[in-house]
Amino acid sequence: DGNEIDNDGDTYTECDGDCDDLNPDIHPFALDHTEDGIDNDCDGIADDDTFGTFDVGRDHGCQIRGGGDVVCWGRDDEGQATPPVGNFTWVTCGKYVSCAVAGDGSVECWGLDDTGQATPPALDTFVQVTCGYHHCCGLHTDGSAQCWGSNLVGEGNVPNETFVEIWAGHYFTCGRNTIDEIHCWGGTD
Repeated sequence: DGNEIDNDGDTYTECDGDCDDLNPDIHPFALDHTEDGIDNDCDGIADDDTFGTFDVGRDHGCQIRGGGDVVCWGRDDEGQATPPVGNFTWVTCGKYVSCAVAGDGSVECWGLDDTGQATPPALDTFVQVTCGYHHCCGLHTDGSAQCWGSNLVGEGNVPNETFVEIWAGHYFTCGRNTIDEIHCWGGTD
């Protein structure tokens, strides 16, 4: 069968998913070059290896690719570097947990869930999410914030303010409000 012959010498045949077996730069594991209009990795989407938001946790990192999928690397002993399949707009990494905002505003988390940090509110929608040591917080479209997971030293006690961004640290969280003031809550050391 002609589909089992590697015509371009890239070690992939049409049977292996090579969508252009006359070009060695195109195969299922190729990097999809930005803005060339070619589906280099044969996934049906041209130019999807452009990268969006990224974050790093204690020993791992995650990034959103141009097609909306999440890629992670590093330590994965709690599953924190094994993202779900989906279309995401924002990603964050905590100590042993990662979360991402999906296209519909829901949040999906993966990794350690010993204090509920990988269990986001089910019916809420967010535009941003951030994770610390054992807690995560999300920013709603109306600028209000909500946290889940540990609240050992008040890191989940969100002030009643409108924020434009929030960021979690070890045992604290900070937000920038609409008049560019930074407010933090939780542990101070």
